[in-house]
Amino acid sequence: MLKGILEGVHDPKDAALLCLDPCYDLAYGSLLCCYKQQAEITRRESFMNKRVFTVRFRTQLVRNVLMAASLWVAFLAALTDGQAQHIAQARLNCLSLRFQRATAAGLGPDYTLDLSSLAPQEPPNGEFYPLFDPLDFSHASNFILNDPSMGPVPGNLAFDVPLLRDSNTNQIPDFFETNLGIEATTTEGDYATPVDQGTIKATWTRLAGSSLGSCRFQLISRPFGALPEYTASFEVLEYAGLLSYTPSKSTVKGILTLTNVQNSSDAITGPVTLAKTLTNGVVELLMASGRWTNSAGQALAHIFSTLEPFPRNHLNYSGYVQFIDFDPNTAGEDYFDWILILNDPNDSDGDGIPDLSDDPSAPPAARLELQLEIDRARKTMSFKITGPLGRTATLQGNEYLDSTNWMDLNAVTFTNVSHVLEMALPDSPMMFYRLRMN
Repeated sequence: MLKGILEGVHDPKDAALLCLDPCYDLAYGSLLCCYKQQAEITRRESFMNKRVFTVRFRTQLVRNVLMAASLWVAFLAALTDGQAQHIAQARLNCLSLRFQRATAAGLGPDYTLDLSSLAPQEPPNGEFYPLFDPLDFSHASNFILNDPSMGPVPGNLAFDVPLLRDSNTNQIPDFFETNLGIEATTTEGDYATPVDQGTIKATWTRLAGSSLGSCRFQLISRPFGALPEYTASFEVLEYAGLLSYTPSKSTVKGILTLTNVQNSSDAITGPVTLAKTLTNGVVELLMASGRWTNSAGQALAHIFSTLEPFPRNHLNYSGYVQFIDFDPNTAGEDYFDWILILNDPNDSDGDGIPDLSDDPSAPPAARLELQLEIDRARKTMSFKITGPLGRTATLQGNEYLDSTNWMDLNAVTFTNVSHVLEMALPDSPMMFYRLRMN
C-alpha cells in the first residue's frame, strides 16, 4: 500500500501561504496530488508562472514530506516565539473637505466666497462638513460672499459630493481616497442668504494621486437669476499608517501611527483600546475614547460611540471616529467626523478571522490536509481529507495538470475534522487530483 501526504495552510481567501514539498497549487489555493502506475518521483515542472509539482508516490515520499513538515513547523514556532506585537494597516479619512477661497470667473480678485463651519464673525476655516441626513444633501457649510458693491453677504449652502462610487469596495467612497481620481461629476444643492435664496450646481474633478481637487459651482438665485460661477480648490484629508497591537481575549491594546498621505511632516500617533463584544454570535470591536497627538504636539481628543461597533468585512474593520477638535489652529472646534479602517492580515489559527477580533485562547482550526492511500489488491484508492469545521472542499480530477477544466468528483463539508473518500483506481495511466476549498 502506497501512501502520500500533502499538507498546506490556507489564508482566509483560500490562497496558499505555505507549500510543503511536493505538491501545492498556489494559484488555485488547492491541494494537489498525482496518481501514476509507476511509483517513483520524476520531476518538478513549472508552467503559467505557477508553482506546481508533479509527483509519483512511493514509501520514501512519506518520510520526506513528514520530515519537511516537522522542520517547517519547528521553524515557524522559532520564528514567532516571543513576538507579541501584530501589525495591521490603518487608514483615517475625513468626511469633511477643506475648501480654499473661491473666486468668481471674470470679476477680479475682490469677488470671493469663503466656506466655514464656524460663526460668521470668526475667520473662515474652509470646512464643508457632512450632514448625515439621508433626506438632505450630503454636505453643508456657512459662507461669506464678498461683493465690493454690497459688502460681505453671509449665507449657508448645501450640496452633494460624489459618494456613490466605491471601486475597491473598502467601504470608503472613492471621492475620499487620494489614490483614486474623480472624473468631472455634477451635483446639485441649494443656498440661502438674507437677501435671496436659490439652487446650486457644482462640478467636481480631482486627479488620482492628489489630495487637491477643483470644484466649480454656480448659485442660481430665484429673484436674480444665475450669479457668476465660482471656482475653488478643495482638499481631501487622508492619513495612512500602522496599528501595532497585542492580541487579547477581551481587550486589545495598541499604538496607532498615521501620516498624511500628501505631507509626511503631518503625523498622528496615540494609543488605541478595542474592547471585544459578542453580537449575534459575532465578535465586534468597540473603541474607547482617548487622546492622540499631532506633529505639533497638540492633543487630539476623540470619542467613540459605544452604540456603533467596528464591524468586520473580511480583513477590514471600519467605524466612525469623532474628534473634539481636529484642527486646533483654527478659531473654533471643527473637522469632527472621520472614518477609521483597520486591515489585519494576521490569522494565527487559520480560521479566517483576523487576530484583532479572534480569541487567541481558542483551539486552532484544523488545517487542510490530504492523504492518499492506494490498495492495488482491491484496485481502490482512499483520500483522507482533513480541514476546518464548517468549511467545504471539493475533490477534483484531470488527466492533464495544466488543464483549465477540472472535473468535480466529490464535495466534503467538514462536519468532522476528517473524512475518507474511496474510489476505484483510474483506467488512465496517469491522473491528477486536487482538493479545492469552496
